[in-house]
Amino acid sequence: MAEERTQRRLVAILVAEVVTSSRPTKRNDVLTLAVFESCRKAMLDPLFVRYAGRVLRAVGDGVLVEFANAVNAVQCAIELQQGMAAVNRDHLDERRIMLGVAVNLGEVWSEDAGRASAGDIAIRLVGLAEPGDILISGSAYDHVRNKITAAFEDLGARNLKNIFEPVRVYRIAGMP
Repeated sequence: MAEERTQRRLVAILVAEVVTSSRPTKRNDVLTLAVFESCRKAMLDPLFVRYAGRVLRAVGDGVLVEFANAVNAVQCAIELQQGMAAVNRDHLDERRIMLGVAVNLGEVWSEDAGRASAGDIAIRLVGLAEPGDILISGSAYDHVRNKITAAFEDLGARNLKNIFEPVRVYRIAGMP
């Protein structure tokens, strides 16, 4: 009997998470979650659809989205942060929230395990993000660097919790 081959494919995982909010909102988690949910439904979800992303998990103040390629994921991340900046300009202080966004490109070898692995790096990267940042892994950078109009800052290799090898990290410069 022939041995069954494991099917592998590359996916880009985008994680967006509230990393800080205005002082009044920070004291009110319920309002923060309500504002994030409102932004997600009005702006983020349509962006994900436009860039052919599929929401895998939306919990609390964060969302994890799978894309078929890194270019779509990073373009979506840029538009997402630009959209959030516009939303924040229009909101009163107590309704302003800022997101950190991270993108990783990784191999999926089984639906759940592969997504967890690729997603773990993106989740760890978003933990390094400052308000308004987009951080991408070296693997994502290698796929997008000559395909999108953006300036990248090399932040060097970083040790991430529960990730065996250091991950090269890049920040997209010039975000609002």
